[in-house]
Amino acid sequence: MGYKFRNVRGHIEVYDGNKFIVSADNFQEARQEILKIENPCRWEYNCGWYDEDYGCTCSSLEKWYQCPMYPEPKQSDFVVMKEEKNASH
Repeated sequence: MGYKFRNVRGHIEVYDGNKFIVSADNFQEARQEILKIENPCRWEYNCGWYDEDYGCTCSSLEKWYQCPMYPEPKQSDFVVMKEEKNASH
């Protein structure tokens, strides 16, 4: 993403294009806030599956119960096979 940093009245404002993202007291704090937005796995949830080089390493089979960013599945998310009636009877 192409972030723009602006010093406004002693605070750093961060924009992505023309969209305001975050305001911080200094550049370091602004950068840290951007990292939290870009990677909530590591900063917000302190996820044990996160790897600096590979990102999320949690398998897709485990995400639904391991990852707080994925919602609980609804019953409609599971495929239900209906038994077809035999047309010859």
